[in-house]
Amino acid sequence: MMILSQAAPFDMATTSGIAQSVTLRFVDSAGAAKDISGHEFRCAVRGPGAAAIKCEPVDANTALLSWSPLKAGTHAYDLFMTSPDGAERPLIKGEIQAASRVTPPGSEDVVTIGDVKIMIPDAAEGEVKIIDPSADAAERAESAAQEASNARDDAQNAEKEAEKSAERAATSAIAAANSATAAQQALEAIPQVDDVGNMTLPGNITASGGTFAGAVNANGGINIPFAVGAPTNESGVNRLYASGLAAVTEAFSPQSFLSDFSLYGGSVAVEQTVPGQVWRLRKMSADPGTIQINLINPFLGVSNYSGWHGFVLPVALGNTGSTAARKLTFSLGRPGDFVKKTAAEMDMFTLSPASGSTASFPRFVDVTFYMVNDAAINPAGYPVRVRELVYDSAQAKWLCYETLSVIPSFNTNPSCNMFLSYQQDSPGRDVRAGLWIGSNAADSRRLLCIADMHGVVDTFSWTGVGALYWDSDGTNSHSYLGAMRQMTAPGYNQPNGAYDAFRALETRLIQSTTVTEFTPYE
Repeated sequence: MMILSQAAPFDMATTSGIAQSVTLRFVDSAGAAKDISGHEFRCAVRGPGAAAIKCEPVDANTALLSWSPLKAGTHAYDLFMTSPDGAERPLIKGEIQAASRVTPPGSEDVVTIGDVKIMIPDAAEGEVKIIDPSADAAERAESAAQEASNARDDAQNAEKEAEKSAERAATSAIAAANSATAAQQALEAIPQVDDVGNMTLPGNITASGGTFAGAVNANGGINIPFAVGAPTNESGVNRLYASGLAAVTEAFSPQSFLSDFSLYGGSVAVEQTVPGQVWRLRKMSADPGTIQINLINPFLGVSNYSGWHGFVLPVALGNTGSTAARKLTFSLGRPGDFVKKTAAEMDMFTLSPASGSTASFPRFVDVTFYMVNDAAINPAGYPVRVRELVYDSAQAKWLCYETLSVIPSFNTNPSCNMFLSYQQDSPGRDVRAGLWIGSNAADSRRLLCIADMHGVVDTFSWTGVGALYWDSDGTNSHSYLGAMRQMTAPGYNQPNGAYDAFRALETRLIQSTTVTEFTPYE
């Protein structure tokens, strides 16, 4: 049996022509040593020239991953572990960068080049993680902070000594006062840190490098050279570079075409305005009806290494003047067992988990646009309801996150919709995500956030959004849908720049979010 979890990315740098190894130490999710007795390992390496790789247990908690001398170049590898019951789990994968050397290797034995901890989750579908053994980084930071504190204490002691000298030598009082002033100015020049760790610098800072754990705000802009030596103070360079980044983002956003459809109920129909590209979805009578639109994703990777980040779906909600509500439904992530309710009431979930399902991967989402301007709510406007079904493993139950947003009634209404977009900042569950609509109304507020969402894990067997469902109440209503763009990244586990751009330009319409328990229908 194959456990469908993700291997932890782990790249290594080495030297060609020398047999080398890495020590693997296994721990559980609490950080305690994990017993791997009885487990077996399988691994392979592929790259320039022939090479052999193997992994053998050393003791109950340790194994040694070793390989024969490699030729210079990039070698791909992966490692799997099989438990005594036959379940096989991917552990680590990545690249071995073998640098070339001029001097021929001597008679060296196998050289151990690293020691790394691998965290094996308790759950079968949990995430394998690499734990960096270089924990002394925090100790170095603490030591540096202590040295800075000692320097400050020394400066304060110098000030006090200057004041005592002034008292002992009245004839040099002016000189002592000047010294004390200088010492005080030196103290004031030291950057101060407030209670929560913030520091404000009145001047400039120059550094050879640095890492930021959160977002960096640069209200005055950032100069990004297009190439080494390019002028950094020309806005044209920055615009050219930014347009290049946009081109790369678009290149890694393959289209998913409108493939085929299914009609549920006798009140709906589809007109293929531009086959595969633009369809008109129609509701012709008051009887309930649902249209299932299937997508074909020929250019999206069929694996958990595609780095799926979101989608942009062109949508025009409907004919001006129509007051019939429209609902769009879709699922994100590997769906597991689910229930489909079609040609039903608008408040019924079209897609929902089956009874007994405990799959933590899927997100069942529907978005309902109400086409009547409601003057009784504050602010007045057109309500939008977003519902997201998520399984909470800690509580062992399904939860419904219901978000109410209001599209302003001034110059903007749902019939002006251009697209629906879901974006998350990187692959994974505990990441930032959101849902937006685009308006083409005569309004400065045109990128509208209608919900904050939960991140999606890009699992092996999920190939992006594969189907959409359209419902409408009333009669004589229609909507247009276009081919969807599903967004990936230029490299696995790279962040999604589009997410940050959406957040930077958004107008938040969210009024409230409530969380309730959801009981599966059947």
